[in-house]
Amino acid sequence: MRKFPQNKIWRQNNLSDLYGDIWSSFNLDLTSELGKLKTTRTLAVARSVDDGSANYVLNLGLATAFRYYNGVYYACTGNDAGTGTISKGGASRNTAWGLDTSTDKPTTLSSRYSDMEVFNERLYVSLEGTTLARLDTATWLNGGVAITGGVSSVPHMLCVYGDRLYVTADYAKINSMSTAEAFGATIGTTANTLDLGNLTSNSITFMRAVSDGIWIGTVNRNGGKGHVYKWDGSLVTGGLETFKLESSGVMAGIVKDDVLYIMDNDGRLLAYNGGTFVEIDRLPIKRGEYLFFPLGNYNNRWIHPNGMTLRDSSILILIDNEYRGVTASWEENVPSGIWEWTKETGLYHKYSLSYTNDGSTTVRDYGQNYISIAGALNYIKSSSTSAVDNGSLLASAELFTDASTKDNMIFIDDLLDEVQKYGYFVTPKIFSDKIDDVWQKILLRIKKLTSGDEIVLKYRTEDITPLDIAITTWSGSNSVRTSTSMTAYGAGDEIEFTQGEGSGKCFKILSTSDLGGGVTEIVLDGAFTGIDSSGNARLQHWKQIGEPFTSTSKDIIEKPLLNVKNSSWIQLKVCIQNTGNSYIYDALLINTTNQKQ
Repeated sequence: MRKFPQNKIWRQNNLSDLYGDIWSSFNLDLTSELGKLKTTRTLAVARSVDDGSANYVLNLGLATAFRYYNGVYYACTGNDAGTGTISKGGASRNTAWGLDTSTDKPTTLSSRYSDMEVFNERLYVSLEGTTLARLDTATWLNGGVAITGGVSSVPHMLCVYGDRLYVTADYAKINSMSTAEAFGATIGTTANTLDLGNLTSNSITFMRAVSDGIWIGTVNRNGGKGHVYKWDGSLVTGGLETFKLESSGVMAGIVKDDVLYIMDNDGRLLAYNGGTFVEIDRLPIKRGEYLFFPLGNYNNRWIHPNGMTLRDSSILILIDNEYRGVTASWEENVPSGIWEWTKETGLYHKYSLSYTNDGSTTVRDYGQNYISIAGALNYIKSSSTSAVDNGSLLASAELFTDASTKDNMIFIDDLLDEVQKYGYFVTPKIFSDKIDDVWQKILLRIKKLTSGDEIVLKYRTEDITPLDIAITTWSGSNSVRTSTSMTAYGAGDEIEFTQGEGSGKCFKILSTSDLGGGVTEIVLDGAFTGIDSSGNARLQHWKQIGEPFTSTSKDIIEKPLLNVKNSSWIQLKVCIQNTGNSYIYDALLINTTNQKQ
């Protein structure tokens, strides 16, 4: 017999497929009530019209930072061309968002280079060029504030420490501004400025303030060892500590309990222990592989410098899961979206991003497994007393709305939990007690489901590389078409939609038919209504165990493993579709030793 979780609390182990309780996760909540496995609602799109419609903000740039200032939520929404502007909502995150139309608003925000920070009771935004835009209450400063020593078209990251605003003026140079908006005269010789030297091996990715200084993350764009620096914020010489990394650099960082936590470009989560940086967890990325643009000279990497945030005791991390390479590729157990780390649960996938609108209950997808670019992520605890205020997280990304079309969007989480959710987990490989075992049945103890909920159990006993296919169209509510050859897959196998409408949902294939001209139609065991766009999907040889469990009167699921061949290992997948607060307590796999051995 095997029991999950093994030690009362569900935990994901990302070092191999042999340990822990979870090998792969998608849209799970392991932390709101430790010991209970729940699903989470995807982050929904912030709408542009406050009427519950499916509109989102048109011509929106990628948000590289979020701030709450003077009773309004702001997003620094730039684009690759450096012609973006500020977006803003209202006093609540889920009120209508739109582009700022104020006089003298900044119009040269860059998705590659811009940042935003509140300083001295004003909102400052770094631009494509060498100035800071400044909002004072409700008035933008015409022309902005010039950054002394600033260079155009490089990341201008911002950080507040003490009574100064620190700005990366060039790749490896930092200047700072007083409350009187005066910068240091010469970077590297004037107090409160810093020149790290070597622009390519010391390209600054972020600055984070702690009680006794500023942490500076860098990436070595040459591919050698990277460094993290700690600076007292004042001294030009003698006030800098250097910490060498095993990787080529750090992508993002967040401060928790006055300790810096960083994500390096190998996907490792590191924490400062008082003397050096030590690994506390990692994404399950292939050894020796990089995710997208890891050594890039601007901020469109697989994680944005502002792509980590702190919520209570957990660290949240927004990632793009595409591997670096000429041809796009992805890992089965590394979905895009927001990952959560706590010391109890490890690092696992918590939220995906959906283009279902936050004012609608019509589900167009259950979250995009593949995204184009990851932007900023920020937790801002609401001070609003509005009964309709919803959400605590703001995120941004460029999503695919079909197989190739891309749009930038702002996303909000759903604290009201009123919309149907879908998530799943995969166990590690469970090995037999002898050479091979007879796998008998699986039991799950759950909170009783409500009407419309279902849990589907699946298994596999072989390692076979998944097949990614292009979806040319949804030909019906329960059928899709593809031009990708899929001769090794058919009835009984699994299709998981990963991009476009319908994404995030796994179905069993009921049948396939050759329509001629290289087109195959795939009939599903479930339906999505009102969608017809292109996208992508992943085929795997997961086999469903019996029929979906939908009972609202039972709190134990018992499924016999019929027709499962004896094998040296088995892996289980549990897919959960529900609305509200259903959850799984634990799972038991019953097996016996093959008596013919």
